[in-house]
Amino acid sequence: DKPVASGTAGNVVQNFVAETAATGGSGLAKYITRQINLEANSQALRIMFAANRPSGSEIEVYYRSQESSSDVDFNTLAYTLCAQDSAVATTDDTTIFRDYQYTINNISPNFTTFQIKICLKSSQSTKVPRVKDFRVIALGT
Repeated sequence: DKPVASGTAGNVVQNFVAETAATGGSGLAKYITRQINLEANSQALRIMFAANRPSGSEIEVYYRSQESSSDVDFNTLAYTLCAQDSAVATTDDTTIFRDYQYTINNISPNFTTFQIKICLKSSQSTKVPRVKDFRVIALGT
């Protein structure tokens, strides 16, 4: 059996790369924000968006952050999977968008730079999740 990539039926993944990797990732549909630099330290993130998620599909959200005093190249940092605040039901009605929220507390060390990645996965290429009204709030110390 050959592994099948999420979001399309029949596209074979040749070399799997986890979405937590610093670059790449085997998911075929994703949105990655630019690197966001803050003036003050933060210790938490709140990620919010509206999504239409049909049955058989998933939305995964990842973040990476860096403290201001770090000398490490930001683009070499791995992503961390975020847990959704509460479960949201799927819908096959393409006009219905439901609110999603992810709160990541006590990020240590406190950070001044962050980036978000959203991966959209589906077992059927005709039923893919869609996201709108995306926003992120960095919460202070």
